Amino acid sequence: SNHFTLKSKGHCLIKNFFTSSEVDDLRLFVQKNNHMNQDVYLSVAESGFGKVLLSSKYFDLLKKVLGEDLLYYKDSQLLVDSDKKIPGKFHIDARCDDEDPVTTEYKVWRVGIYLSDHKNFSGGIKMISSSHKKLLLTSLKKIYYILVKIFKNNKKFSLKSFFPSLRYTNIASEPGDIIIWNGRTHHC
Repeated sequence: SNHFTLKSKGHCLIKNFFTSSEVDDLRLFVQKNNHMNQDVYLSVAESGFGKVLLSSKYFDLLKKVLGEDLLYYKDSQLLVDSDKKIPGKFHIDARCDDEDPVTTEYKVWRVGIYLSDHKNFSGGIKMISSSHKKLLLTSLKKIYYILVKIFKNNKKFSLKSFFPSLRYTNIASEPGDIIIWNGRTHHC
């Protein structure tokens, strides 16, 4: 099930969630709003397009997969022309998270709605499975930060936290697919 996959891998791909007509509506919404610097849901309410994002179908899926207690932080964005984007580095979306990922659960999730074909063309999101249970030590600054937490603040971290896999998967998403991932999951 999607819930089990989220808990074990830290991400899941839900294939063909949106119909082709819903994808067309979302594309129209993106074309009309990609220049706006405001919250996506506010733009949906004002534009008349992209109404599927406010539908019970969408929120019922999120409740089924993530649980009944959903809270939206008004943190959404449109990513357009991603083929022109410079490839990113692996990162996590968890901010100010200094807990041991092996022994604690991070309950912030991201949702990606894909309107382009990343199965047959590169450029989709890349995920490191089960990395939401590992520390992402991407810089000397981050390593220093963790060492200070351990030695100065007596913070406990499981030894398992320090050995993440470096193998990633390019998520083969297609138009109409949804990807949900944990804020601690290493991705780029």
